[in-house]
Amino acid sequence: MSVRVLIWVARIAGLGAMLLGWLSWVFQLDIASVHIAFGVAFALALVALSLALVGRRPLRRLGLAGLGCALAVTALGLLQAQPLAGGLHWLIQLSHLLSGLGAVALVQLMSARYSRLEGARRGVIPPAGAVREVRYH
Repeated sequence: MSVRVLIWVARIAGLGAMLLGWLSWVFQLDIASVHIAFGVAFALALVALSLALVGRRPLRRLGLAGLGCALAVTALGLLQAQPLAGGLHWLIQLSHLLSGLGAVALVQLMSARYSRLEGARRGVIPPAGAVREVRYH
């Protein structure tokens, strides 16, 4: 599967999961199963995208970060099934929300770096830090 397709699947699934999670949390809607389906799609797309980037040396760290984010978001999502005692369950919910936001932002960063790397490889975009000489006649 193309990296570009994985990026778009992750973007759509991630935003869908965030929107559904927010609606479920704020309006107490019973849409957890749809939220979970979008979350699983997001986590799988993020893992596949991360594995694709781990194979490219300049993007290896982003790929490893993506694997860690996918694991963290998934683990925090699973923890929500077990409410914390003393009314502290909101801590798990907030952690899950913030890690999800971070994971979606990471997908955006992966997309930007991948685009820059592929553009430089094709000679369309100069690599970061490259200086072009400008000559005036």
